Amino acid sequence: MAGFSQESSSLLICVLILAVAGFTSLGLRFYIRITRRAWGPDDWCTAYAAIPFMVQTISGVLAAYYGIGQRIAGLSPLDLKNALMWWNIFAFSYPNSMVPIKLGISFQLYRVAVARKGYLYAIYGIMISSFLTLLTGFIFQLIQCKPIQFNWDKTIPGGYCYDPIMYAIVSYVVCAINIATDCLCAFLPIPLLWNVRMSRRKKISVGVLLSMGALSCSAAIIRIKYTISLADTTDFTLNVVTLSCLAYAEPAIGYFAANLATLRPLLKIVLKERSTNDTNSLGLITVTGSRHDRSNFSQLRDVETEGMKSGNKNSRSFLEDQTPRVLEQGEVSASVNSPMSINKAKSH
Repeated sequence: MAGFSQESSSLLICVLILAVAGFTSLGLRFYIRITRRAWGPDDWCTAYAAIPFMVQTISGVLAAYYGIGQRIAGLSPLDLKNALMWWNIFAFSYPNSMVPIKLGISFQLYRVAVARKGYLYAIYGIMISSFLTLLTGFIFQLIQCKPIQFNWDKTIPGGYCYDPIMYAIVSYVVCAINIATDCLCAFLPIPLLWNVRMSRRKKISVGVLLSMGALSCSAAIIRIKYTISLADTTDFTLNVVTLSCLAYAEPAIGYFAANLATLRPLLKIVLKERSTNDTNSLGLITVTGSRHDRSNFSQLRDVETEGMKSGNKNSRSFLEDQTPRVLEQGEVSASVNSPMSINKAKSH
């Protein structure tokens, strides 16, 4: 009967926790990019990814409610039909979520790798292979059974499905290429930032943010094991739960990591507010510099913004100095404490 069993509840909890993290980080990303007027192609990709990701979220919850996680023998024919229908929608949404998410991450890496051809070629390879591979998997899912409704309703007269071995082969190939692109997205920031001129602390923070995709890569690797074992199962609705959790975790973690990498300005605002509150609680006054200092800082900020907009490929040192800002699209310091801060910024 319809409802959440112990096994299906694990899928429900997995989906809800990751969905909250993903959509909350998305809202914060939109806030940062819109308020700073720094909307870019990676933001369009992320915005589009929200649609299939939402479909995957809703279908995952409904699949768990109607019977995914329960034994087939304990489900009524109607519940089994609904469970399989929503699970197939869940599966169809996976490649539609992964493609724009990977494209968005690639565009983020592109901002750092501009004028460095070797890395640009690697990013182009990630984008093209991800798109073609996931598109192939999606098309095969659509044509695996004819009519498509036969995936969840075996009572349709004249319906048939291709040999499961073909589906397994396509799944393995798609998974293998998907893992390779996931790992490239996760670890490419490490050599990319290796020779960039910035403080070690900034290198570590930016690298960690960009490399959080390693968790998504791990989910894809583990998922292969359950994809292989699922081919021999006789109780699909019960044994597909772990695979479903991993299939949702992979895009969700990638989505969260892509959004998190843009939130450094928000973190600075929070830390600044906390610092201001602590200072005020002690009865201290913070001197932010003269009007002349702030004017110089505004001019410096305008020069930096123009440089970022022009995309001058002949100035590698400028791009390297601005790497954290390029990642955040328009990030500038919230305050200037003294004329020395301006002189230090100019020297870079």
